[in-house]
Amino acid sequence: MSHDAIVVGALANELVAAHYLARAGRRVLVVPAAPAADDLDTGWVPPRIIADLELARHGFRRFEPDPWLVAALPDGGTLELRRDVSAAAAAVARLSRSDAAKWPAFCERMRRFALLLERLYAAPPPDPLTTDGSELARLLALGIRARRLGRAGLEELLRTVPMS
Repeated sequence: MSHDAIVVGALANELVAAHYLARAGRRVLVVPAAPAADDLDTGWVPPRIIADLELARHGFRRFEPDPWLVAALPDGGTLELRRDVSAAAAAVARLSRSDAAKWPAFCERMRRFALLLERLYAAPPPDPLTTDGSELARLLALGIRARRLGRAGLEELLRTVPMS
């Protein structure tokens, strides 16, 4: 039997790719790879994928721990960042009142970045060299969304994204 596509791996990303290829009428072979111990986490799954594949109907649940981050401090204590911005700011205030005052604005800025990046990740990449009108319109729409961050926001996004 011949295949149009072979997908190596059977974790979340590979199965989503195989699903969309099969839905488009391609004959797909999925070859499971032996997962490393840390490959069992699906990571971030775009909301569009969750809805499109009806994952909730098949038992998918998002796990959102709270606190979402616990960091050890040099004095033996911990910093616990919670999903509630005010609670997280209060935790940060124990270390720095100045940083705590900036926390809500930082969270809002990261939320705006995440919304833009989510749109980028969930769509096929635009062809920057295209002459096709509909593709140019997609590229223009992407540029307008990015421009809404403002000059300082866009510069900060481009500085932040490559950081670990």
